[in-house]
Amino acid sequence: MSIPGVEYVPGTSCKSEHKVWGNVTHCRVNNNLLNSQLFVLKGSECSIHKHAYRYNSFYSQSAHLRVTVWADSDDVRDLAGLANKTSMDWIIGPGDYLTIPPGLYHMFVVETGGIVSEFYWADDPTNLRFDDIYRLNVGSTITRYRNSITSH
Repeated sequence: MSIPGVEYVPGTSCKSEHKVWGNVTHCRVNNNLLNSQLFVLKGSECSIHKHAYRYNSFYSQSAHLRVTVWADSDDVRDLAGLANKTSMDWIIGPGDYLTIPPGLYHMFVVETGGIVSEFYWADDPTNLRFDDIYRLNVGSTITRYRNSITSH
């Protein structure tokens, strides 16, 4: 029996992996939505990265993140290229939601460990892939990103 519009996603369609900043489980919810559950560790950071096609939304369940987004950064090819770009930080905590459009470099620093949900979608669902990520560096267990940008 099925009910129109109800979509079941078995756990076997999800993939878990360890990251330097904690652990993540990625699931394809449907052809229009990807979801990741992040278990983040205090004092860690993700890579500085962008997505060419997908929107990246963060919803904090229990963590506090400082999310940095660089404006007009689609043309940047290395860390030195971010030095002259305008950036803005948001502190998101439990219940807060932040969406970053495609093409903008961004990263997060974990102020307080906990759980964060990420949601991804694209204007064209054929471009909705987990490998749509372009990194300028790697994540770390210590916060070092500001020094790496200003030292170039």
